[in-house]
Amino acid sequence: MVTACRSKLTSPEVQAPYCSGTVSKTFRIKPASISKATVGALKAAAYTGKAQTPAPVVKFGGKTLKSGTDYTVSYKNNTNAGTATAVSPLSENAPQPI
Repeated sequence: MVTACRSKLTSPEVQAPYCSGTVSKTFRIKPASISKATVGALKAAAYTGKAQTPAPVVKFGGKTLKSGTDYTVSYKNNTNAGTATAVSPLSENAPQPI
């Protein structure tokens, strides 16, 4: 929230004595297209008999996204030797480039 004071916007903590009241505005932040997101290569893992879950590095708009917040990863065929699959849909919470 900002306070309008003689056609200038100031923070509520810095109100001059001649100012009073506040103005609130609502705005919408639209999700950006993720078509330009990059996902780093996953490292090969040695067979251990346990499910392998290598963490991908996902970048978007110059920022590294956070697993669990900006995207989730699910894995398929990741226990036995061979080729595994990691699937990662990005969420609407991903930071948007300006």
